Amino acid sequence: MNRSLLTCSLATAFAAVAALPITAATPSPDTCFGTNRGGEKTAQRQTVEKRKQDSATTRRSRSTKGFSWFSAKQGTTPNSRNSRSTTTYPIVSHFGNTTTVKVNGAQRPATIHHDVLSSGSASSSQVIIDLASQRGYLLMNGRVAIDTPVSTAAAGMVTPTGTYTITEKVRSGKMSTIYHCAMPNWMRLGGTSYGMHTGFLPGYPASHGCVRLPGYVAPYIFDHTRSGTRVAIRSTWSGNCEEF
Repeated sequence: MNRSLLTCSLATAFAAVAALPITAATPSPDTCFGTNRGGEKTAQRQTVEKRKQDSATTRRSRSTKGFSWFSAKQGTTPNSRNSRSTTTYPIVSHFGNTTTVKVNGAQRPATIHHDVLSSGSASSSQVIIDLASQRGYLLMNGRVAIDTPVSTAAAGMVTPTGTYTITEKVRSGKMSTIYHCAMPNWMRLGGTSYGMHTGFLPGYPASHGCVRLPGYVAPYIFDHTRSGTRVAIRSTWSGNCEEF
């Protein structure tokens, strides 16, 4: 083969190769994030959203676990919108000389100041019932020793206002002759049929006229009063002990 013939053959071969179609390589969705369209792009977006959701779920899970642990120490469990509250009352906490007693979810907890309680005797005690705020106060020498929620007369019933003395005390065994229910820590108000006693506090006025006291608090008031202790029932109390 002479040189001219070889040159012609090579030129023909190069021309044939140049005539072949050129196909561009398509980037892989696994190696080129965000450059594809259609299904690959949607899949990538869903992956990102899934990671965000997983992260948020983890944060909520940690928060919920911490809340459950704290609530368990208080004797409660978190509430659910779709279920009834499983909170158990009373919830009692002690801080130094003070005890707090959460009676229900609606009223401010009771507070017992043990140092004030021990600073006087039953002869120096007084009781104030504030109907408007549904609170009761045991005072020792003019100082508040116990501040507690109470439940007084429901709508259509009456808890009479005025100043009374305790005329009868019965720790246990006292029964209502009208409603036939037990009334522990009974303290009669003057010559009336009304009194203070242990009872259920739903968070609002619900009694038939008596002053219901929380079960944890009532024994303290019973033990630190006597026959003759003055009890003032007021529509509202300003905090001034001179109102007696």
